[in-house]
Amino acid sequence: VLQTGLLLLLRPWLLDRLERERWQRFKELLTKNAMGLYLLHTSGLAIWLAAVHLVDRKAPLAREISLGWWLTRPLALTLPLLTTWPLVALLNRLSRPKHSGPASGAPDDAAGSTTPHTGP
Repeated sequence: VLQTGLLLLLRPWLLDRLERERWQRFKELLTKNAMGLYLLHTSGLAIWLAAVHLVDRKAPLAREISLGWWLTRPLALTLPLLTTWPLVALLNRLSRPKHSGPASGAPDDAAGSTTPHTGP
């Protein structure tokens, strides 16, 4: 309920910002990658947590909330993006349609095909 209320309070400010060109590009980037971010954000987080654990040998999740914990929240929210974004880029690369032949969908005459195209 708190997050919904905050978003409703910020809505006019956000709508104003989204009209600007720079924010339009950001919105397009997020929209284009929304499914990949949704599917892979936990994998990126798990990779980041494992990397922090290997470097620090302590669990990166604090057992008690302290001032230090609060001060590291911006890093804890942004650094996992460094391990998530390459996964999203790989997903985009793998999900691009592969073109095999002319764009018209007709068989390639240069390949020596003599059978007429009867597919859908």
